[in-house]
Amino acid sequence: MDKERIDPIIAQRDDLIDPAAVDSSGETPVVKTSNINSNKSSAGAGLWKTLALVTFFASIAMVLFGWQQYQHFVDLQQRFETLSSRLNSTDQSVTQSGAAMQVSISKQGDELKKHWSEIKKL
Repeated sequence: MDKERIDPIIAQRDDLIDPAAVDSSGETPVVKTSNINSNKSSAGAGLWKTLALVTFFASIAMVLFGWQQYQHFVDLQQRFETLSSRLNSTDQSVTQSGAAMQVSISKQGDELKKHWSEIKKL
């Protein structure tokens, strides 16, 4: 049987002895608990929370800005389509008016020839 070797658990000392807190008799030192690691971890956690909140609100702002731009684009697209349809109908009416005007001018030209021929007869 092959047993895996497990490293022994060694206690690490996180407490510091404060030399200024030793009794006047010099017998028992007062042990002061170190908050160095806990301060770093809480500061790091606060930084991460702040960064997460900033990222969250920046994302929301970007989504709102993108939605606003999309709505503006849709509005402009509708206005362009309306303008295009008006232009096409105007173009068709101008073409029809031009054809009607050509017919009217040709009729007036025929009448004018008839009148000139009557004038010449006189």
